[in-house]
Amino acid sequence: MSIHGRDISSDVGQINVKVVESGSKSIEELLGKAPKEE
Repeated sequence: MSIHGRDISSDVGQINVKVVESGSKSIEELLGKAPKEE
């Protein structure tokens, strides 16, 4: 895994984050993991 400052390379397999404020979009939606609506 490689992290260079604030840049994340394609070699990264895991990112640890702390959500401190909610926005209008969910985390799943931002990451492209939102359930598909039919």
